[in-house]
Amino acid sequence: MSNDQVTGTEIKIMTYNIHHGADAENKFTLDKIAEFIKSENPDLVGIQEVLNMVDSKDCTDQVAYLKKYTGLHPVFNPNVIKDKYTYGVMCLSKYPVKKYEHRLLPSIEYLNNFSEQRGCIISTVEIGKTTVTFIVTHLGLTQEEQLLQAKELMKISAGIEGYKIMVGDFNEEVYKTVKHKVIGSTQTVNIQEYSPVMEELLGEKPQRLRKDRYADAFMGTKPGETSTFPADKSDIRIDYVLISPELYKGITEKRVVPSLLSDHLPLIVKIRIP
Repeated sequence: MSNDQVTGTEIKIMTYNIHHGADAENKFTLDKIAEFIKSENPDLVGIQEVLNMVDSKDCTDQVAYLKKYTGLHPVFNPNVIKDKYTYGVMCLSKYPVKKYEHRLLPSIEYLNNFSEQRGCIISTVEIGKTTVTFIVTHLGLTQEEQLLQAKELMKISAGIEGYKIMVGDFNEEVYKTVKHKVIGSTQTVNIQEYSPVMEELLGEKPQRLRKDRYADAFMGTKPGETSTFPADKSDIRIDYVLISPELYKGITEKRVVPSLLSDHLPLIVKIRIP
């Protein structure tokens, strides 16, 4: 197809767990993260682990900082509210946000450090003549909790008309390597098992598009090509860009950026919207 036959608007999506504005060694990198985001010139950015400290010399109002130094419109509503800090996910948009909603997701109180209230930001933006709903989330650390949260996200998504894009850190792989004992033997074999969490979001076959589920923008890539965590020696992918299935054929670029500004690697996807 020649350039003059190409229709629609191309948008650039980014998702990035910024590790409260620090690298894997907890060195402050928020300034460089802002520079990186601005240099990529994205249309929509989903950010996880945004930390706003109260009366601290070591941290800053990260929402205001990212707004100022990226030039993008921010949407933030904390999932966690404490005396000394607030914490959660945010959206950055090149386009004015028509409306947004903050929803808390079902979260389980464990008797350890796994407990954290999770949530999502749902932003509606107009891109040309098209309405796009952009959802940013960060799921829990146990599969039990993730499955409850994935089900809630699908309920939310079912009530949204038009194109949907959901990004975030899901703390879960599409497939996991699980050891199984060989019957009648002491040996074990490694078997790739499909995550029930991702099945809830993508359907029973992640390589097939379903109208009632999301499509993984990185579907079809080889294992290891799209690993996002840990940043310095990434060997698993737990960060995702999920899109309405009808948008999948419009993908023009998808990549993982080898940046060490956080403990996660950012994902970037370009999509041509009809």
